[in-house]
Parts: sequence; structure tokens; C-alpha cells
Amino acid sequence: MKKKTLAIALFITLAGIAVYFAKSPDDLMSQASHLNSKGEYQQALDLFKKIVQEDPENPDGHLQLAFSLQQLERYPEAIQSYQRGLELEPDHPYAAESYFNMSIISESLGDGSQAIKFGKQSLQRYTDRMDMNAVYRGGRRLEHLSQKYSPQSEGSNPINQMP
Repeated sequence: MKKKTLAIALFITLAGIAVYFAKSPDDLMSQASHLNSKGEYQQALDLFKKIVQEDPENPDGHLQLAFSLQQLERYPEAIQSYQRGLELEPDHPYAAESYFNMSIISESLGDGSQAIKFGKQSLQRYTDRMDMNAVYRGGRRLEHLSQKYSPQSEGSNPINQMP
């Protein structure tokens, strides 16, 4: 009888410890975001992967995962994660920054047309939320991309072709 009582007590204790140390999805997200902010991208990446595996419909998880991947120069995966996050929540508060980051990645990969496309989307989002400093920076970026990838004429400036 003592063994059975001891076994039950041990089980309850271990179960209590497991519950105490279990992290909620919000706790994991907070911890992973903190790791990102400290530049510990690989550790953050591992947590964000766990978050999106447990909740594949979590746009924040995908966007944060994308940022970690971008910092680790895993560019194709980063673009996929940014796109998935924006697919889940097209009007995400960080949609403009996500498009901006995809533009930077695309330029790094030498894909000028994608860099311009994402740059336009970023600029439109910054304009929609009336972030004039970001609109200015985004416009300058598009001007740079236009000169780099479309050096024909002034009329080919992608800023002039915004939707």
C-alpha cells in the first residue's frame, strides 16, 4: 500500500511540475520575440517553428518566423513565411514592414521585379496608414530599385506606376 501511495504522490508531483513549466502559446511567442530582439535568431527560430507547428493559422508566428529566417539569411524560407503570415492576415499591423523586408530579400537574391513588386506593396501599406516617414523611405527605395533594375527612362519609375 505504501508503494502505491508513494507512486501516486510522485505522479501528482511530476504532473504539477509539468504544468508549472508548460508554456502557453502567448508565453512562447513572448519568449521567442524577446530572443529575436536580443539577436538570438536561431533560438527564436526554434521557438517560432514550434509555435507555427502547434498553430499553423497564427499569422504573428509566421511573420516572426520569417524575420528570424531573414536574419539567418535563409531567404527563400523567409519569403514563404512572410507570405503565409500575410495570407492569414492581409491587413496585419506589420504588413508594410513584411512587404518591405520581402523587397530587401528579393533584391539580395537579385530578383529586381519581385523587389519592386514588394516595394510597391510596402509603400501602399505605409501610405494607407499615413506613416509619412516610411512613405518617404519607401519611395526612395523604389527609386533606387527602379534605377538599378529599370534604367531605361524616367517614365519607367515604379512610383509612377503605383495602383
